[in-house]
Amino acid sequence: QAMQAVLEAGEQVLILVPEIGLTPQTRARFASRFAAHIVLLHSGMNNTHRLQGWQDCRTGHAQIIIGTRSAVLYPFANLGLIVVDEAHDGSYKQQDTLRYHAADVALYRGLQANIPVVLGTATPSLEHLRLVDDGKLIEYQLQTRPGNAKTASMQLIDARQQSTHQQTADDGARYDTGLTDALIGAIRQTLEAGDQVLIFLNRRGYAPVLLCEACGWQADCPRCDAHLTVHYNSRSQSNSYPNSSYLKCHHCDWQAYIPTVCPDCGSQNLDAKGIGTTRLSENLHAIFANPQTSKELYPIIQIDRDTTRRKDSWEHIYQRINEGKPAILVGTQMVAKGHHFPNVTLVCLPNADRGFLSADFRSPEHTAQLMIQVAGRAGRGDKSGRVLIQTLQPDNALLLKLVKDGYLSFARELLQERKMMGLPPHSYAALIRCEGKTLAATTQALKDAVGILPNAHNLAVLGPIDAPMSNKNSHYHAQLLLLGKDRQQLHRVLHHWWQPVLALPSAKYLKLTLDIDPVGW
Repeated sequence: QAMQAVLEAGEQVLILVPEIGLTPQTRARFASRFAAHIVLLHSGMNNTHRLQGWQDCRTGHAQIIIGTRSAVLYPFANLGLIVVDEAHDGSYKQQDTLRYHAADVALYRGLQANIPVVLGTATPSLEHLRLVDDGKLIEYQLQTRPGNAKTASMQLIDARQQSTHQQTADDGARYDTGLTDALIGAIRQTLEAGDQVLIFLNRRGYAPVLLCEACGWQADCPRCDAHLTVHYNSRSQSNSYPNSSYLKCHHCDWQAYIPTVCPDCGSQNLDAKGIGTTRLSENLHAIFANPQTSKELYPIIQIDRDTTRRKDSWEHIYQRINEGKPAILVGTQMVAKGHHFPNVTLVCLPNADRGFLSADFRSPEHTAQLMIQVAGRAGRGDKSGRVLIQTLQPDNALLLKLVKDGYLSFARELLQERKMMGLPPHSYAALIRCEGKTLAATTQALKDAVGILPNAHNLAVLGPIDAPMSNKNSHYHAQLLLLGKDRQQLHRVLHHWWQPVLALPSAKYLKLTLDIDPVGW
């Protein structure tokens, strides 16, 4: 409705979405509502189409512009409204090269052009809630879901009290599916009712680590401080995926063959530990798509970066889901962001503990946002939905707060904790990263940088310390964090300090980068 008045006035509307996968359905939604020229802008397009989109924005030919974060930097002839969908999403932060947050840039462009900016989200970030408290943003709450949709009910399943479902493989061995019997029963009940199930597992691949059970050897990336992820698919050893078994690092893209014996001790007892989306899909296929175990055969649709890599693959998956037939969708965070699956009535989260146990202070916020966003995929049509959260910590105070009182109450409690600890958004951060061929050189450069800080800077200086992943792609990373209670003071210090830091003799041949308002450290 807000767009209608803007378009009638001959002005342009920019709509930002966090993922390329959201652009087709967003375009279809607005094309059915408005008789306007719609332009898509994202990195998946070729240079010719992107140049044409740039020209259409600049000349005013484009009326509705739908794009990912970089679209906020385009030139516009007559911009009248900016809408940032899923405004809390971390994808809006550009992490390398030109560092910026698209939601912040949208707010600034709105201020420059004196036009409204709408930050749409069911799970606002703590930074945006702080801006509401400071009177810099106006909060509007939608009290009801669109149409006849009702808010899905959330229920915890105590994985300590129930054994996980055991399945028999073709060779007679028993293996753990990672899902409790209660969860399997709920899935079967939903499918038999003619509805669809969404299972959220934010870990792609077959398994997160390959382990030797004889000597404890693990398949590690030779270029990163990370395990190699096992990629294996017994159901796709066909023409379409001839090389579907391999080890891969998800940080530097290093790939290797899966060894047949342990490189250290020669044992053949190599076991893929843990569950990724591919392994979970295979487990579910054995239960629900095998004629020997199921009367009805239900399709298992895997949705992650591995299955959506090809052009138009998202559109084909989306079309298959919207046929409305009973099916199980297994997906990573790609399925959590704004997708409309009207026939999904059950959402399952089999691994809800990890995010609340992370060392990253932002992890509880991001985990809760992801859980609520995934839960929002249930019951979007005429039928009511429910969400089952399988957990090993059903008495976790934060998890209980989220389930019982909802996200806003949960976020307000986190905001109060951040205030007590002096962490963002109640303070302002600058993160200096240093990259080089040795950890000693990067650490020394940051120590020298601390040494030339102004005496009366009044900032909290944390570091230098190793980065969370100190070795990545054969380069070593250290970091230095500056925290200040006043943003202007922090920026004054940086303004006079940063150029001398880059000129330090110890910084020669190293890569130093400055990140304002870092998403994580």
